[in-house]
Amino acid sequence: MLHEDDDLSCTCCQLSSCEVNQNGDPNHLLVLPAECNFGGDCPKDITKIIKKARASQKSQWYVMLDLAKAASTGPVDLRKLDPDFACLSFYKMFGEPTGLGVLFVKRSSMHVLEDRGISQPKESGVPISRNRSRYFGGGSVDAVLSGRDFVHPRSEPSALSSFVHGTVHFRGIASLSHGFNELKRVGGMEKISLHSRCLAREFVRRIRLLKHGNGRPVCVIYGAWSDYDEINSDAASLQIPGPTIAFNVLRCDGSIVGYNEVSNLAGLNRPPIQFRTGCFCNSGACQMALGLSDEEIQDNYYVAGHVCGDKKDIINGGPTGAVRASFGKDSIWEDLDAVVAFLGAKFACDESDPTGDSHTIQTHDNVPMEYTVAEIFVFPVKSCAAMKVERWPLDSRGGRFRYDREFALVDSTGNAMRLHSFPQMCMILPSIDLERRILKLRAPGCDDLEISLDDNESRSSVETGSGEGRRHIRVCGSKACAKVWGGTVASDWFSSFLGVQCWLVRHNGTNSPKHHGRELEEASSTSSSASAPPIGQQRTKAFANDAAILLVSQDSINILNKVLSSQGSKHVTSRHFRPNLVVKRENYQYGDVRDNPEDSWSRIKVEGTAVEFKSEGHCARCQMVDVDPTSGMKGKTLRALAEYRRRGGQIVFGVFLSVSERGKDGDIEKDGDLGSCHGILRKTE
Repeated sequence: MLHEDDDLSCTCCQLSSCEVNQNGDPNHLLVLPAECNFGGDCPKDITKIIKKARASQKSQWYVMLDLAKAASTGPVDLRKLDPDFACLSFYKMFGEPTGLGVLFVKRSSMHVLEDRGISQPKESGVPISRNRSRYFGGGSVDAVLSGRDFVHPRSEPSALSSFVHGTVHFRGIASLSHGFNELKRVGGMEKISLHSRCLAREFVRRIRLLKHGNGRPVCVIYGAWSDYDEINSDAASLQIPGPTIAFNVLRCDGSIVGYNEVSNLAGLNRPPIQFRTGCFCNSGACQMALGLSDEEIQDNYYVAGHVCGDKKDIINGGPTGAVRASFGKDSIWEDLDAVVAFLGAKFACDESDPTGDSHTIQTHDNVPMEYTVAEIFVFPVKSCAAMKVERWPLDSRGGRFRYDREFALVDSTGNAMRLHSFPQMCMILPSIDLERRILKLRAPGCDDLEISLDDNESRSSVETGSGEGRRHIRVCGSKACAKVWGGTVASDWFSSFLGVQCWLVRHNGTNSPKHHGRELEEASSTSSSASAPPIGQQRTKAFANDAAILLVSQDSINILNKVLSSQGSKHVTSRHFRPNLVVKRENYQYGDVRDNPEDSWSRIKVEGTAVEFKSEGHCARCQMVDVDPTSGMKGKTLRALAEYRRRGGQIVFGVFLSVSERGKDGDIEKDGDLGSCHGILRKTE
């Protein structure tokens, strides 16, 4: 935040509309926010900063005030502040999500914008201005030539008319009077400022009181509110920070809870709470608040792949953004109560809970139990319906069930389509015919479609974003190599059913974006395992999110259904969780297991085969588990899981498996016995 004693030379930005003024000195533009949208920081004295800028002897300074945040919850006097330019958003003042904004221009500074340059033919002898605006829209010019670089900006009723491109937003303008009447009805901006700052002040006081059992704080506050003295400050004073509080949640060991976890749990809360998370389009304030160096931010992008707006909230143990609570004219005391209660209930832990997670996931007792494979599912097309089988080959080379999630649907942007965004995908029933080597597709109201697994007969030239039949797609934010499969025939079939243009793509059999050959698995599908490369080489999870194989136990599903019943929600089946393996106990009695047994499994051997699995950790869950796999309707499964299945910042259910180095190719059969599960149980003899 810039203050009156700061060096303006570090903040200057050369004015683009003209390089020099009449005296030959450079013009500069200082853009200054009257209130920071990240954490409510405000300059101590804006007028002093403006006067200091204008007092410069070496160049001409113009000042533009960004009032978008300040004007939405407080009075602004442009005569007193006296900027050259100012912008604000009317829709933010009225509490609307989007709408009309405005640019104010001081009359004495209008000449800077008027001198935008007039393009003349070269033969006229008049030089072409280098600073002329290169873009113009309808209604913003007096004259223009299509065959020459010739344009005269609109000059009447003033030069500012050239800034209006296209049709004026007349409906937004007409609604302004209604918005101002509403502001007047609630008492004007002075009352709104007092109301919103009072709520913000109380919110800060309460979250400061939230403590873990060991005495550590539940929240860390950033910006001006972190130093705010609530005892010696007057809530009615406009000198206190703006009604915007940026914070992060802390575990009782002091580590940061990712903002994505906070946001997800808030959305599942009753009542649901919507937080703004990330950096709030204010990367500078975010970097300063979190203490991130330039090199750390660059590494987050180049190494970790973190981009603005994604869900990578923790990298190398540190936060990439924060959580923001904003109060305005429509905020009420009950909103504040709900947020504070949510933070206390979900994140404050007592002294017996050192991690904040042990009250949600217990450790299974080391009791001998017999488990068998109850169900086997293969998902040939990612996010489409499951193919239930009695027996299916497992390739140690690929580390997965053969053809599992080997295909996916991508939209025109190259992103893989997912079930929670397109629930009707659950109605598409893919199946694999191993003997005929075809992918069969069925969907309600569509003719069945068969696609060869060996030959991509239709050499499609369809492009999904770049290059020849786009090869790089994004699956849950990560890049993967793929090629269009089935051509326009498959594309038309899926697009017709889903109502959106899409393409069927097939994984290239490697995680390296440089490899574009045929799938390794397909190239050797008829060869013996003896010719396979060593275990661990060229292994791929295809289009699976985290690991190739997912296991859940029927015990875990029964426990969840008990929680759902207590909440008045419908029961779920194993299909809600899209597992490859579902295991059960033959001697199971409802209610005799209180926690998910697979949580502590480390290795699993399938008796009668050479197959051995290694546990790779828990499966983090998202809104996809809410989708009913038979109807596409959404339930409340994730909310129920959030009550007791939180671990390490995620809501988890089921475990990922990989084929152990000691495992070999083989078939997995339904009703086959699971052998020793090291670290948790053994099969009883």
